[in-house]
Amino acid sequence: MTYFEDTLPLNYESAVQDAINAARYAPNHKNTEPWTFYHLGEQAIKEICDLNYELVKEKKGEIAAAKKRERWLKIPG
Repeated sequence: MTYFEDTLPLNYESAVQDAINAARYAPNHKNTEPWTFYHLGEQAIKEICDLNYELVKEKKGEIAAAKKRERWLKIPG
């Protein structure tokens, strides 16, 4: 089962901007604006995938962890 495409859609920047604008105008308790958006660089993505690899390896073994890391590294953006 594939959860993510390997490439970003052509107008993904527009979709991201629409999501940010929707969040800005969404009702929120006492105007606390509790959302946060992150756009990670390649190094941060690699480090997160490596950390996740170690966590999965402890619970499910090296083969499962390697498969998950490979899948996660293909997720764009």
